[in-house]
Amino acid sequence: MRQAYLNRTSALNAELEAKVSAVAPELARAALNKYFNPASLVVVRAGTFGK
Repeated sequence: MRQAYLNRTSALNAELEAKVSAVAPELARAALNKYFNPASLVVVRAGTFGK
C-alpha cells in the first residue's frame, strides 16, 4: 500500500534495484569512506532487555 501512496510502480522498483546492483563494490566502499565517519557513529539500544 505504501508503494501506491508514493506513486511507485513495480517498474520503478525494478529500475532502482538494477541501479543499485550495478554499483561496483569498490565504488560503494569509496563512497562509504568519503561520507561515513565511524567516530561520529551513535548506537542506540531500546527495549526491555533481560526479560
